[in-house]
Order: sequence, then structure tokens, then C-alpha cells
Amino acid sequence: MTALPEMHGQIAPPAVRRRRLYHGYLLLLLAGANALSYADRQLFAILAPAIKAEFGFSDAQIGAIGGPAFMIPFVLFSLPAARLADRWSRRYVLAGSVALWSGMTALCGMANAGWHMAVARMGIGMGEAGGSPPAQSVIAGSFPPALRSRALSIFSSGTYIGVIASLWGGAAIAQALGWRAAFLFLALPGLAIAPAVLLTAPRRSPDFAPSAAPPLMHVVRDLWRIPSFRFLALAAGLLGIFSYVASTWMPSYFVRSHGLSIMQTGFWIGVTGTLGGISGTVASGWLTDWLSPQDSRWQIRVPAIATLLSALALTAVLLVPSGAMITIAGRQLPLVGLLSPFGALLTAIWMPASFAAVANLVPPALRSQAAALLIIVLTVIGAGIGPMMAGLLSDALRADLGEEALRYAMLISVSTLVVSAALFWRAADHYPFGLAAAGSATHDRR
Repeated sequence: MTALPEMHGQIAPPAVRRRRLYHGYLLLLLAGANALSYADRQLFAILAPAIKAEFGFSDAQIGAIGGPAFMIPFVLFSLPAARLADRWSRRYVLAGSVALWSGMTALCGMANAGWHMAVARMGIGMGEAGGSPPAQSVIAGSFPPALRSRALSIFSSGTYIGVIASLWGGAAIAQALGWRAAFLFLALPGLAIAPAVLLTAPRRSPDFAPSAAPPLMHVVRDLWRIPSFRFLALAAGLLGIFSYVASTWMPSYFVRSHGLSIMQTGFWIGVTGTLGGISGTVASGWLTDWLSPQDSRWQIRVPAIATLLSALALTAVLLVPSGAMITIAGRQLPLVGLLSPFGALLTAIWMPASFAAVANLVPPALRSQAAALLIIVLTVIGAGIGPMMAGLLSDALRADLGEEALRYAMLISVSTLVVSAALFWRAADHYPFGLAAAGSATHDRR
């Protein structure tokens, strides 16, 4: 799986097996941490009705705690945490981050006032800011370029497992034991993973000697001057607009335009969408690792093509006539639900390939910071524009279209995926020059 040590010109089989087993364990450990990150992040949304009832929150207060209370610390602390990981220790920052967000998730379950919940959500945002970038950097340093996309695809699949854990596991615990228990139960695995990361994640290699750290804004400036990184980040941001539109409004579209119940909507979006997302992330890693040795531009062309195809697939989902059914094995199933996993599969392909490309474009001492900057652009553009844009369009169209206004607001939003695909393709054109400027995609052991 990785570059293998040589002993007197020959590879030692026991060392090879131990190294492969360790890297397999490490990848599963970090994917598990990623899954818990998304589970803890999304759990509040699932439990919001019960929390609102207990504390007497308004919808605006629920929205503020669920959104800005998490997102603002997440954005503000992402780059500083990544910089600390690059300059000091990735495993220490990652272990501390997992412990912080897990502990704050537990505190959500112990909150006895509205401000307690808000502060705990802010702590989750701070903790998760230091999660994904150092983890991706550790993976990039443990796997050679030929396997890097594949490894990151397994890591990224944790995102969808976490969504399932919060949608179904959290809901089931809350129904049986109350919403506080759901927070406490989902916090426990993270409190176990944090010491495992601390004790078993790789140390820096002995020859790692980063140069003097330039100011943070100089790092951001230098990263943004890399054309392939710049176009890739903008492509991710444009893709993020519709991703956040879909995560916010797709359930309402299923209910309003197709008359599905909340439980039916949860199944088709939660379960089948998650399976589509996991399939897309795994396919991304295998495709890019297979095609990139022939032409390095395929590392980003694969996301470009997949994003364009996702625009077509999601347009089909949004044009399904209201109430359209298909009979399979004697059962009538909603056509919109059967089509939705294809959109989820295609929109998931960009992530592993893109983060692997970023790792290849920068030296090891900047990998966490580069990943963090990409996440910030995705979050600020996607979350900052997407949900509100679709809501405003829906309100503007409601007088003429009634309940169908949301359908057409989301259809308009699909256009951002076409622009995103064009930006991915532009990034791919610059990618070989970015690799040449970087010298090579370095394989370090961290």
C-alpha cells in the first residue's frame, strides 16, 4: 500500500506486512474520526425539535445555534489549527481536536440553559476545525501519490457514515432514552478515539525539517497564487453552493412536491443518498489512481466530468413529475427517490480526488493549511450563499408557482454545478504545471 523500506537491496516481507497492517489500521482510525465529526455536527439538527420544546427556543434561536454558533468558530479556527498542525504536531492537534469536539458534544447533552447549548456548539466548531486537515495530511504523508486518492476516498466515506449515525443512531437513541442521551452516547466513541490517535498516529520522520514559518497571510497568498489550487478552490465553492442547497432544501422538496412523509424522505435521502455518496467517494479514489499515471490532469478532470454529470442527474431529480411512481417487484416506489442516489454518487466524486491534488501541489509542511483553506472556501461560499439564495428564489417565485416554487428555485441553483465543472476543468489544465513547480508529489512518513 505504501512505499516500502529496503534492506540490503531487498524488501523484507515481515516489515512490508507490518507496514501495510499499520496503514490499514491508521486509515480506518482516521475515517472513524471523520465519521464522528460529521455525526456530532449533524446531531443537533436531528434533535432540534426536542431541544426547542425543552428550552422554549424560537426557530431563529435554533437556526443561530445550529448554524452560525458552529460555523463561525469552524471557519475562524480552521487555518490556525492547520498551521499549528503543520508547524508542531499533526497527531497532537488531531487528538486534541477529537477530544474537544467529543467533550463539547457531551456538554450539549448536559446543557440546562440556552447559552450552555450555544457555547457547547461553538466548542464543537472549534474542535472540528482541527480535525480534517491534519488527518488528510497524515494520510497524504503515509501513502504514495499512486494510492493517495484511494486512501482519501476511504477517509471521505466516513462523512456519509457519520450522517447515517446521526440520522438513524441518534434518532433511535433519542426516541428510546431522550435527546440528552443521544449527545452523550455519540460523544463516547470520540473520547476513545482521541487517545488512540495520540498513542498510535505516526510521528514526523526524523528528516522532517520545515523552513522558517512565513506569516499566515503570506501562506494564504502563496497558495492562492497557484493557478490549479485557485481554480480548484473556486470550483469546490461553487459546487458547495448546490451541496448546501440540497442538504437544506431537498427534504422539503420531497415533501412539498412529491407528498412523501418525513420517514419516507429520511429513508430516500438519508439511506440511499448515503450509499450513493460512499460509492462515489470510493469510485473517485480508484478512478483517479488508475487514470492519473497516464495523464496527471485526470486527477482533476474526473471531478470536472462527474460534476457536470451530477448537474444532469440532479436536473432529472428536480424535473420528476409530482407523485411519479415506478412499480418494482409489485411495490410502487417514488421515482424521485430512485433517482436521487445517482446525484449523490456523482457529487461525492470531487472530494477525495481534489484533496489528493492539493496534497500533491504543496510541500508536506503546508498540507494541513492548504486543505484547511480549501475547506474554508467551500464553507464560506457554499454555506454563505447556497441555502439563503434558494430560499430567496423560492419566496420570489411563490406568488406564481405556489408550492412548486422550491422545485424551480433549486433548478436554478443547479447552474452553479455547470460553472463548477468548468472551473475544475480549468484547474486540471494548470495541474501539470503546478506539479512541476512543486518539484514532485512528496511522500513523507507522518
